[in-house]
Amino acid sequence: MTGQEFVLTKRKSTTTDMDMTSMVDVTFLLVIFFMVTASFTLQSAFSTPQKRESAAGNQEQVPHAIEVYVDEFDQFSVFLDGAKTGVAANKYELRIELEMIVEKDSVNAMIVASPDAKHEKVMDALDVMVGLKLSVSVKLKG
Repeated sequence: MTGQEFVLTKRKSTTTDMDMTSMVDVTFLLVIFFMVTASFTLQSAFSTPQKRESAAGNQEQVPHAIEVYVDEFDQFSVFLDGAKTGVAANKYELRIELEMIVEKDSVNAMIVASPDAKHEKVMDALDVMVGLKLSVSVKLKG
């Protein structure tokens, strides 16, 4: 390198930044689209049934007591006034058992859950009983 010197010149820097405005716009449009088109399932609220008027007039019936036990094996045992009336393995069988009991009589219902029972099974029993318009209370067995 005799006699010649190298001159280093600065290159123009190219920017690699992306304009994020359009990406943010597309993201918000997608979010709005999915929010509008999503179907939401509404969980039924706990409703208390209306008092039934007795056909005999002023004489009040003594309400029967239904107890549904949810055991640690996730089975439903149905009791009417302390006497066992049946066992159900799932919520469909439980509904059939309860429909046979609840016809025209006024009924108080209670769910008694084992501490080892799955929450899903307790909610299944609650859904069935609320669907039959029963006044329901829940208690932990213990």
